[in-house]
Amino acid sequence: MKNIPKIGFGTWQLSQEEAEKGVYFALKEGYRLIDTAAIYKNEEGVGRGIKRAMQELGLKRKDIFVTTKLWNSDHKEPRKALMKSLAKLDLDYVDLYLIHWPVKESLATWKEFEEFKKEGLVKNIGVSNFTIEHLEQLRKVSKQTPFINQVELSPFLYQKELISYCKKRRIKIMSYSPIMHGKLLDNKLITEIAQKHKKTPAQIVLRWHIQLGLIPIPKSRREERIKENFDIFDFKLNKKEMNALSSLDNGTRFCWNPQDNKWKFIGEAAKLLKVN
Repeated sequence: MKNIPKIGFGTWQLSQEEAEKGVYFALKEGYRLIDTAAIYKNEEGVGRGIKRAMQELGLKRKDIFVTTKLWNSDHKEPRKALMKSLAKLDLDYVDLYLIHWPVKESLATWKEFEEFKKEGLVKNIGVSNFTIEHLEQLRKVSKQTPFINQVELSPFLYQKELISYCKKRRIKIMSYSPIMHGKLLDNKLITEIAQKHKKTPAQIVLRWHIQLGLIPIPKSRREERIKENFDIFDFKLNKKEMNALSSLDNGTRFCWNPQDNKWKFIGEAAKLLKVN
């Protein structure tokens, strides 16, 4: 299993051109984890950014951890979807392939994901937006534990129970929307801690993620922000500051709530996996 970088560059809502430029600049600045998805419709741009970085910066494929995801409408033919993503990225494999959202077909799809890993098409497999309930259902029938669960997480959405559950089962958590789309960064507590450390509010929040053992994947179109988001390894938050930031939790979401995706592993999917 390849070690995963501590922070990544997210590409949600970036156009093909923005993704290409952003990925190249991020890799130039030191990022080594790149996150995309089929539904983002920018895999070609991400692939071009990676190729340019390999050609101009001397990076090797093994230096870059690439994540993409299976979209909800592609569960009928996940292999076809994966091969399409690989073609768009112009890669022989991805380091991490995720089920983007929990849907009723997820069980059957997970069995195919396990085959993709055996074949070397993906190095690691995981899920995104899975709640504890979803993970428990998957655990009962799967041969392999997800390497990653990618979820929305921030000081205002500190999913402590989910973090604890995943930690016990050695499932790493990747945080999307880690700096709340740039909103709420003017919070008094965050700004005070930022002033103390001579860092920006965004850097304080990203450092909170890092010290919790989470893997944040902030996104930005602006080069100065991409650079700033990576500059978080020269300071540490103390225990009091960490606890104070965690206490900001009030359930605020900026994306969809996976609790709305209720499903059970029963019926045809369960039969397919020979669940008793």
